Amino acid sequence: MIVMELSKTQFSDVFHKAGRGNKFSYEAIETLYDLLDDLYHDDETGPYYLDVVGLCCEFSEDTLKNILKDYDLENFEELTDNTTAIELSNGNILYQCY
Repeated sequence: MIVMELSKTQFSDVFHKAGRGNKFSYEAIETLYDLLDDLYHDDETGPYYLDVVGLCCEFSEDTLKNILKDYDLENFEELTDNTTAIELSNGNILYQCY
């Protein structure tokens, strides 16, 4: 088995090479990288095996208004009670679909 560490730029490049570069903003890809790095950074969890298509199914980026409507929620706090959701500086939310 070969394990390779990726920088944020390389991580983003993998999305583009897989034809999924338009699924997320660059900021959302960087945030997703940081989230995965935090979750899989220690020896106990082991390495993370990058699955771009899987990540595109598991996570999404949208406006809070659209997410609340799609999931029939009242506010951001209710969203975060149900899933991982991170506010981005571009006004969107990166969230784990559920």
